[in-house]
Amino acid sequence: MLDQILDHVDKEMRVLLDAPLLFFAALAVTSTFIWRVFEWRYAAKNDLIELYKAKLDGATPEEARARIEKLEATIKRTVGSEWKPLGDREVDALRKALEPIERRLYT
Repeated sequence: MLDQILDHVDKEMRVLLDAPLLFFAALAVTSTFIWRVFEWRYAAKNDLIELYKAKLDGATPEEARARIEKLEATIKRTVGSEWKPLGDREVDALRKALEPIERRLYT
């Protein structure tokens, strides 16, 4: 079995040695193709990373997270927790309270 494998490898090596230019040309074409596939595959991810870097103005992920948490705290302090829809009585009371206010059209 081992003799058969070695004999097969020996035959293949002779073919390669008889045509080294063709072998290396095929190797170069194959390597280039594989390189292009990997480059294409990761180009979208690299573009996304560059977009995030541009939007973060060079901030690290930790700094970005700190900014987000600060903004969320500001919103919660300003707006409060989630608002529930107004009931019918509350809508009527709001409507009556807003009636005296003059309507204005902004352009």
